[in-house]
Formats: sequence, C-alpha cells, structure tokens
Amino acid sequence: MRTPDISEFLDDMSVEQKNELLVQFERKAKLGRRMIWVVVLVIAMALTVIVLLLNGYHSKMASVAEDKQATQAQIKELRSEIQDMEREFAALVLDRIPNLTAIKENTKLEIAQGYVRSIEFTPLNRRGSGAWEYQIKLQNLSQRMVNPDLTISLFNRLGIELGSSELRAFQAPTLLPGDSSQHGGIIELNSNEPAKYFRIVTRS
Repeated sequence: MRTPDISEFLDDMSVEQKNELLVQFERKAKLGRRMIWVVVLVIAMALTVIVLLLNGYHSKMASVAEDKQATQAQIKELRSEIQDMEREFAALVLDRIPNLTAIKENTKLEIAQGYVRSIEFTPLNRRGSGAWEYQIKLQNLSQRMVNPDLTISLFNRLGIELGSSELRAFQAPTLLPGDSSQHGGIIELNSNEPAKYFRIVTRS
C-alpha cells in the first residue's frame, strides 16, 4: 500500500484547514523560540551568579591571605622584640653577678679560673629543674701545691640562686704541680625553676 505524500495531504485540505494548520505551526514556532530564549536567559543568569560567587571567593581568599601575612609579620616582629629584650635582660643579670656563665646542657665548657679547667652539666629531668649532675676537671698549672676548695652554684634567669654544691679541701686530693683530677656531684635545686646560669667560686 502506497504511503500518502504530504503534498497530496495538503491538497485534500480546504483553505480554512490550511490556514488553521499554518497558524498552529507559527504558534508552536514562536513558543519554541520563547523557550529557547528563556533557557538562554536562565543559563546566562546562572553563569552571572557563578562568576559573582567566584569573584567573591577569590576576594575573600585574597583578604585572608593578606591578613595571614600581616599576622605572621607581627608575630615575627614580636619574636624579634622578645629576643632583644631577653638579651638585654641577660646582659643586666650577667653584669650584676660577677663570673656568672650561661649553662649549656651536656656540653663541656672550658674554664680558665685558677685550677678549674672545665665543667659539664646534665639535667636530671627534661625541663632543667629539680636537680643537675656535674662533672668538673681540675688541674694545677702552678708551681705550688693546691688543695681544691670551691663552690658551684646554679641560678635562674633572674640571677636568683637555686642551689649549690661544695668541693672542700678534705674531699679532694692535693694537686701537685702538673696534677689533674676529675670530680662529679649533684646539685639539688630549691625550686621548680630551670637553671640558666652557674658560677664557680674558688677559695684556694
């Protein structure tokens, strides 16, 4: 069976039917164009909103980055000021108390004070408070006999004495010229403050 051609279908229609069909087609075409414009408008608005949000996000991130940089700069400046103040304060403490020396944990410190040659301090806890162990080396470089007699004192950052240990003449052997000896002990601190300085006072 032959399928009717569209031209035959239109030929069979009256003028009124053709006009009505044309009107319906134009309405659908207009509606389709309107829908396309609506979709385009919605997409454009959505893109505009997205762009505005992205711009706002980037602006906010830039502001946060600037604030962070400013804060880091302030922290760096404060740390530098604190370090300067600590150095100035340490200088005042060292000037106030003669022969005061900063402690360096687990480090042998060379000393040229009479017959004292070196000393090493080891904290007995992590914070440097409570008690310290020390090892001190003595050597007689003079031409006479020496009976070691000395006191080792520890101080806090303010220059306040926290504890001491004595090595008396009867506790250490006499040092003949050229002799040396090594001694150790523990200094108990009278507070929980960490020790920052030490001083050695010899009496012979």
